[in-house]
Amino acid sequence: FAILALSRGGSRLYDATGTTIREVMLEDVPMSLDEELKYDDFEQHLQHHTAKGRSRTQNDAAFHGQGGEGDDANQKKQVQRFLEHMENGVTEWLEQHNIPLIIAGDPTMRGYYRQVNGYEYVTDEEITVNPNGLTEQDLHLTAWDALAPIFKGRLKQALENYQILQANEPSRASDNLRTIVPAAHFQRVETLLVDPDARTTGSFDPDTNTISEFEDGENLVDLAIAGTLRNGGTVFSTVLGRTGDSSMVAVLRY
Repeated sequence: FAILALSRGGSRLYDATGTTIREVMLEDVPMSLDEELKYDDFEQHLQHHTAKGRSRTQNDAAFHGQGGEGDDANQKKQVQRFLEHMENGVTEWLEQHNIPLIIAGDPTMRGYYRQVNGYEYVTDEEITVNPNGLTEQDLHLTAWDALAPIFKGRLKQALENYQILQANEPSRASDNLRTIVPAAHFQRVETLLVDPDARTTGSFDPDTNTISEFEDGENLVDLAIAGTLRNGGTVFSTVLGRTGDSSMVAVLRY
């Protein structure tokens, strides 16, 4: 899941699991109001130089009607525009990973962000305390406390669905890595359940649809996870209590 800590002074995006958290650094995305406004300062600088050489009346007309910095309506527009530009970059990253997002911030910032948000998987749950007053670890713990019951419910449902298909429609349930990895690549995996310690190395050739297992190869489990997420599937990390290929099981779309 992802955490977006909203702040005028500096927002932060995190990629997290139940046990880990890391900050995501987005390139060319304004994460603070100051970063957004520096483009305004640049434009005003250009306007100033463009106006040079005109008559006094022309210069006065060029700047007539611009509101002061303390204008509440103008500040509101600045914050909304900042969040809209930031949301574009945040959503672009989120859509590449297809994970739920929980928002942290004061009521005004959370409300403005939801108005401009275009990402589908924003949770109803929110972190209502000021994220500036939380350490990274406290922010992670607060987010996990809010989301853990949801994830546990979805995980239980996913396991039950796998077991039902395994018993009644076995062609749509697999615990075989040699089936799951190609299925993930070719958009067939709907749900993937992976033991956190699962690891099998080797290579996968999509042209021949073949898998080779050998040491010092790429992690085929990671390949299955990446393919599932890339193609709109859902991945759960859970201890399955098994060994071998069965440390990873999948529900297939067909």
